[in-house]
Amino acid sequence: AGVVPHNPLSAVSTAACLQIAATAPTFVLQEFPNDTWNVTEQRPESDLLFEGAARHDGEGFLTISDAPGIGISLRGDAEQKFPYRPLG
Repeated sequence: AGVVPHNPLSAVSTAACLQIAATAPTFVLQEFPNDTWNVTEQRPESDLLFEGAARHDGEGFLTISDAPGIGISLRGDAEQKFPYRPLG
């Protein structure tokens, strides 16, 4: 059966799905909502938070990182740019 990872709504889940895409012989398609990173103020641009976050090439394809793990790492300044804010 074909594998189609569904609706990755963060840089982390997208990176994990892309690793599946790179290794699964039955991979078919990766869903990627084009407004994922700008939906709310609480969901920052992925490249501001993560190094190695997936990039769209403008031709309908995402790049897959060759960095260790799932290919992304938290930027050193992420906590300063996006400090913890308690809900409520």
